[in-house]
Amino acid sequence: MALSLSLLVAVTAIYWKIFGYPFIYDDWGILNSIIYHDPIAYLGSAFSPLGKIFYRPLGSLYFEIAYFLFKLDPAGFHAVAFLLHYCNSLLAVSIVRHVSKNLFFAWIAGFLYAAAITVHMEPLLWMAGFYDVGGSFFLLSSMLLFLRGRKLFSALTFFLGILTKEAVVVLPAVLLFAVPFMQGNQEPRPSSLKSLFSKIWMHVSFLTIYLVLKGLGRSPLTLPDNDELKISFAGSHIFGNLERYAQWAAGSILPVKESFMGNIAFTIILVLIGAISVILWRVDYSARDDTVKAHRLKLLLFWGNWFILGLLPVLFLKHHIARYFFVYSLLPFLVLGSNWIWRLFSLLRCKRSLALSALIVLVFLNVGFSSLYFLEKDREGKRIQGTYNLIYKAALTNDVRSFLLKEYPELPRGAILVFYGLDTKYFSQSAGPQIWYNDTSLSVYQGRPAETDSTGTYFLTSPGSANPRDKVYLDRGNVFVIVLYDGRLEKYDFPAYNDASSHSINRRGD
Repeated sequence: MALSLSLLVAVTAIYWKIFGYPFIYDDWGILNSIIYHDPIAYLGSAFSPLGKIFYRPLGSLYFEIAYFLFKLDPAGFHAVAFLLHYCNSLLAVSIVRHVSKNLFFAWIAGFLYAAAITVHMEPLLWMAGFYDVGGSFFLLSSMLLFLRGRKLFSALTFFLGILTKEAVVVLPAVLLFAVPFMQGNQEPRPSSLKSLFSKIWMHVSFLTIYLVLKGLGRSPLTLPDNDELKISFAGSHIFGNLERYAQWAAGSILPVKESFMGNIAFTIILVLIGAISVILWRVDYSARDDTVKAHRLKLLLFWGNWFILGLLPVLFLKHHIARYFFVYSLLPFLVLGSNWIWRLFSLLRCKRSLALSALIVLVFLNVGFSSLYFLEKDREGKRIQGTYNLIYKAALTNDVRSFLLKEYPELPRGAILVFYGLDTKYFSQSAGPQIWYNDTSLSVYQGRPAETDSTGTYFLTSPGSANPRDKVYLDRGNVFVIVLYDGRLEKYDFPAYNDASSHSINRRGD
């Protein structure tokens, strides 16, 4: 009980500032769809896989229910994410305890998992982060249920997981290596393929249903090469992704600095650690009897394969990479890292108490540095490598909303807002302002140079387009130009539109 409360205190100390964040980025588009569409039609569209790259209907169901409960109060959504993350950390403790039979290591892993700020921060900052916070919850729950021999409930939970985030599809493959640690599994020798399949056939059945549904949508393999969701199973991007995830994984243990050395030097250090790990394992392995060796090998296969398989769904993406994608490999990485430290102290013939103290100190340092990390990034609002930069986008979205409602308390029907110097994706183009003004006739455009023809003054919504439908003609009383210049938001009247469009805009960030 005391450790559970301590974990809650640690999570609160690190992530309390999320409750002050607004809706960000994709959140406004999701809310716009819920508010201005029929609920049945919204859910019907969400559960239809036709034409979709992503099929995450359970996420859409959650957004609908949460909006019914919290309306436009982001604190409610943050509270759900916060509690889910705390539950995920407790699930991590239970899984490690079940597999290792070691309560101390279980809580070390749970605290490290909870405090991995560089991985968890972004999913907790925005409403759309439920895909990963919820996906992690279902994956960890399914794993724990499987280890406890509750195969049917594990399979059902797994199905909920893949309907929340497609990265959960790797779980059945991970479960194959979890069979030796299942409650009630008494097979003295390695299981046959038939025996293994008998343990996971329900998971495979649900996975098959999901793949059939997903097959009705659009495959990322068919996307053009420059699309950010393009998947390619060969190319230099794979090695680049491996290098970056290795660096970000190391940073999740102790987020002291974004980059305290060059990437090449950091990569060399990671390779050396890996080589030392192999040597240590070989020395330790050769000193054990056959029973202990077999058990150690099972543990290594379970955690090692979970670590590798958790990365597979994102490893082959050519142009899309983010720190929080590592969340599905995070727990096995932390377990392997803690075990590495323990083995190192053991082989150096240090006292057991020294190894225990080292891991406890690591936890305290992790929690402390993670708390400072969030405070620092929140204060600076700077771009963080490998993220969607949600901290900056949240601050700018707040600035834009406050500026608009102050300068234009009311807007005419069909008003056009044209923004220069900032990306309108930060508030999902028209979606955010339509909610702020409760007006679906309002349009938002990224600023482009104006042109004139016989009909009047216009700009193209798609640069270089010859389609007349892409021309937006500007009514002097209906167009409002907002410019982010040298860190300040300014408004321009229509006659100054061309001045604004040709002005050199200094962007505050991207």
